Amino acid sequence: MTDRDDGARRRALAEIARLAAAHDLTPDEIRHAMAGAEPGGTGVLVRVFGYLGGLFVFAGLVALAAIQWPDLNAAARIVITLGPGVAAFVLALAARGDARYAGAAAPLLLIAAALEPTGMMVAFAELGGGGDARVAGLITAATMAVQFMAVRRTHGGTLPWFLASLFALAAATLALDLIAVVPPAHAGLTVGATALLLAVHADRHGLAGAATVWYPAGAALAQAALFEILEGGPAELLFPAAAAALLYLSVILRSRGLLVVSVLGLLGFVGYYTAEHFARSLGWPLALVGFGLALIALGALGLRLDRRYLRGGGPPPGAL
Repeated sequence: MTDRDDGARRRALAEIARLAAAHDLTPDEIRHAMAGAEPGGTGVLVRVFGYLGGLFVFAGLVALAAIQWPDLNAAARIVITLGPGVAAFVLALAARGDARYAGAAAPLLLIAAALEPTGMMVAFAELGGGGDARVAGLITAATMAVQFMAVRRTHGGTLPWFLASLFALAAATLALDLIAVVPPAHAGLTVGATALLLAVHADRHGLAGAATVWYPAGAALAQAALFEILEGGPAELLFPAAAAALLYLSVILRSRGLLVVSVLGLLGFVGYYTAEHFARSLGWPLALVGFGLALIALGALGLRLDRRYLRGGGPPPGAL
């Protein structure tokens, strides 16, 4: 290797270090990206086989537990559910620390996310005194959220953050359910809004995969809960305003999932309102058509003004 090549390599490494620091990238994430960029699609192939292998392992464990369940005592039931989950979690951490086995880390984490809480709930059922199952679920979900957030902080990655947020939302849902003064619809609205905030956070911190899930999921839950709260009351016309706000937010955040859910929410409300109040009136559908055409015209006018004045540096002298 010549001095020129050695200098180019040092400059490339310095640039990689600068970009990693600027975007808060971990060495593990860089290794994963390098593994996925291997020629011939090797990284993709490893990931596909990893997910398939994890699926078959999970199916085998479930089938074994189902076959042997009636003949097992309490300790054996806990071991057969919680034990493989803990083992999968430990193996996932080991795989994430070695680029050669990085493709197996995600399916192992998913297996742990399914088996560990199942084992904890089995332990509560077998060893507990018959208390409120929601308390056991709250403890389990909170424990899993802390575990995966610790993995996120030490190893990085989108999947641990997503799993941590999933269990945190589950814990919040159970906590709100335990508070008798909070109606279920209000709890659903709170959890849905929280999921939307998590989606925005994920989108702003390079966790696009998690944001893709939480945008539509949070919007769907929030809209369903809001409709349940407003249905039949004098304020039910606030629902289309909220759905329109979500649609506007989807354009700002460039989320197709949020756009689809908000549009479906608007269409669903229009169908409900028509059936409830204007089932046999021709004026209502004609009014909807006119209102829609007016919105399209306003959108076209806004686009024209934006292109002509805002992006062009303002109106010409004497225009206003």
